[in-house]
Amino acid sequence: MPRHDARHLRELRPVFGLIDSLLAEDARWRVVADALPHEDRAAGALNDILQQGRASWQLRREGGAWRLSPYSDAGEPDEALQAAVMLARLVTVDGWRRIKRCRRCGTPFLDTTNGASRTACATHLAH
Repeated sequence: MPRHDARHLRELRPVFGLIDSLLAEDARWRVVADALPHEDRAAGALNDILQQGRASWQLRREGGAWRLSPYSDAGEPDEALQAAVMLARLVTVDGWRRIKRCRRCGTPFLDTTNGASRTACATHLAH
């Protein structure tokens, strides 16, 4: 069961916009969204992004929860890799429920609302 800890979510908030953009615009990130609701497949896709960027962390299921585990020694991560690590951290805190698809166009987005109640991408929010 995810830990809905407001402090952990606040720590991740600075990269929410970047994660949202990458989900909508980067084919590698769309694979993560496309895999849902199959969490293990989504984790595998996110781990692929982490590995390609030589991240030092990997998302793993331990019992019923998601955890970040050490993976390998890495160099200085770029912005997209840092966002991938933050998305993995978000999954460990709040599960996969915040990665959604727009009800109008199907574009994946990161739902950053308090109750995870958003149903549309940024383009269709005002409509």
